[in-house]
Amino acid sequence: MIAPKTMLWVGFYIRLFYSFFAINTGVWAYFTGDAGRFHEMAVLLRAGTEVEIASLIGLNYPYFLGWVYYLTTESMIIGNILSCFAWLFSGYILLRIVDHFNIGRKNIAFLILIYVLLPSSLLYSFIA
Repeated sequence: MIAPKTMLWVGFYIRLFYSFFAINTGVWAYFTGDAGRFHEMAVLLRAGTEVEIASLIGLNYPYFLGWVYYLTTESMIIGNILSCFAWLFSGYILLRIVDHFNIGRKNIAFLILIYVLLPSSLLYSFIA
């Protein structure tokens, strides 16, 4: 049986590969909901333009992404890589939470497998 941490890393690399594939082939243009909006906000914030953000919940990520763009460059691939790392970090948090419950090793592996292969997570993790 594959260890849950190994499954998380495999999922991370799948998302990273898909991210590069989607950017290079233009597939990301079909899923521009959050990706396009956060990227545009971050570019405007980097330039010093005031941006009206609809809710307080969505306030932090565009500012963080704008700060990262300020340190690096305005590139959607940077946002995608950050999203992949956020997904990996969330997976480790999920493992820590599951460790506090008396769940068998097989069930934990199944839970992580679902987390890694969830289609909506795979499609949208690189563009959020």
